[in-house]
Amino acid sequence: MLLYSNTSGAVRWSGGLTVLSVGSSIDEEHPLALERPDLFTGSQPQPDIKMPPAARPRRAVPVVESATRAPGETRGASTRGRGKRGAGRGTANAPAADDDTTEDTGAEDTGTPAGEGTAGE
Repeated sequence: MLLYSNTSGAVRWSGGLTVLSVGSSIDEEHPLALERPDLFTGSQPQPDIKMPPAARPRRAVPVVESATRAPGETRGASTRGRGKRGAGRGTANAPAADDDTTEDTGAEDTGTPAGEGTAGE
């Protein structure tokens, strides 16, 4: 059976010096309990800090999203990163609008947009 300390402090006994705090447990056959029974009780102490009824934790069910779409499930389309060049995510390495980096199509650059010729050609 366990005994519980009813005092706090350093206790000197034949086995040396032992530090006790209220509620510390010890076996009833321990030499300290046999030598100093006045320091222990058989009843378990009450908790120092009791939980008030309103503050008891209530476990909420966590909301977990699915990372992938289930068969037949529709999700809203995201507009992030769409639109004008340079707007949204992933634009750190995008060339500026006045940058002259275009794909090489093998045709000479005339400075006019594709599909628009000059009058007289």
